[in-house]
Amino acid sequence: MKDIPFFKILGIIFALVGLYFIVKSTSNFIENCNQRDWQAATATVIDVQQRIERKGIKTKTRKTVYDLVYEYTVDEKVYTGTVYATADYSKNVGSTFEIKYNPKSPDEHTNVLSTDISNLIAGIIGSFVFIFFALIMTGVIKIKRIKNIYKRRTE
Repeated sequence: MKDIPFFKILGIIFALVGLYFIVKSTSNFIENCNQRDWQAATATVIDVQQRIERKGIKTKTRKTVYDLVYEYTVDEKVYTGTVYATADYSKNVGSTFEIKYNPKSPDEHTNVLSTDISNLIAGIIGSFVFIFFALIMTGVIKIKRIKNIYKRRTE
């Protein structure tokens, strides 16, 4: 596989995707950790837009998602936020939920209330899978060598 330029290029693309997953999941985790001192507030849904999302260009798989527009008040000033593409269909206009906002800049807000290490772990595992296949496609890891190691261990 290593002698075919197509597989080398595909391997490089897989490596880049793997690196993207590592950077994205790590930066999301760090961002959530930096928001620990943010204040909680109650947000009220003021608008719900239902729409259909398709997965992929050629697939016919569709799912219904909702964009929620909400308001929250800090020091008698009203701020607006949006949650895009949520699958939570239970929120209607007038319903409430908790958000966090930056006390130094109340217009900065998030609906992610706690740091979730499982997303970080899933992102890193996913990236290692992509990088592993990239190493195979580029010829850095040889499949025959892996088979020989496996055979020696099972004998």
